Amino acid sequence: MRLAVCRSPDPRYRRRYTRAVRVPLRTTIVFFTAYALNTLAHEFAHALMAYSLGLRSTVFHYYADIDFTGAEAYPRILVPLAGPLFSLGFGLVCWLVYRKTRSKPSKLPWLYLAIFGISIFLGNVFSTSSAGDFGTVATIMNVSPTSRLLIAISGMLLAGAFMYSMGQELVKWAPPGSGRTMAMVHMVVLPALLGTGLAILAFLPMPAQFIVGWIATSFFWLFAAGGAYFAPEHATGGGDLRTRPIEYAAAAVVLATVRILVIGVRITP
Repeated sequence: MRLAVCRSPDPRYRRRYTRAVRVPLRTTIVFFTAYALNTLAHEFAHALMAYSLGLRSTVFHYYADIDFTGAEAYPRILVPLAGPLFSLGFGLVCWLVYRKTRSKPSKLPWLYLAIFGISIFLGNVFSTSSAGDFGTVATIMNVSPTSRLLIAISGMLLAGAFMYSMGQELVKWAPPGSGRTMAMVHMVVLPALLGTGLAILAFLPMPAQFIVGWIATSFFWLFAAGGAYFAPEHATGGGDLRTRPIEYAAAAVVLATVRILVIGVRITP
């Protein structure tokens, strides 16, 4: 028995169906690439700072193992700081490129790169009271628990506000004609769910606490979803459904780099 296939003669219906399929594909690929690239760059920033201070390191796909044997206090502070500060700088540069780029199809990847760079920095601020790079620095510098808690609360508020504003920016790139809810789903919800899942699969194996941490940080995308839903503008005509060959290539290169780093790359001064 053959199943009947419904074919609408209305080309507008087919275009809407195509948007529903293609937009999550492109945004998921760009989300994964930006996520993974920022993660790798963050760890290499630690390793390169260690190299500049004469310390050996091994860079893995989700962390940098620094040999602090015989090191004084200041390298133990500078090396952890290098990662989040680089992420912040990288994110700000990508934001400037995003704002300056005139070609609309080329803008979206820069936006995701900027979001992850800045959010990694803010995530480290948020984790000051417990773990993370700033938490390590706070421990070495004997920062009081109260001060660490206040810094962490500030980081949480800043991260939430930042992601809310980025949701309002992302939703502008939804396909023309998208309603408010579908624009939010296309540009925030599906990329966050699928992209985070893809990133975790790509970075396996890694300890369970890292997986839990990555999933926990993804909850900040709820702020982005809120910003997207309540945005004053959505689907402003900039949305482009086609995934560029360079975006596939970038995702493949990043994935290959992640898999190479599973065994670790040693950097010796």
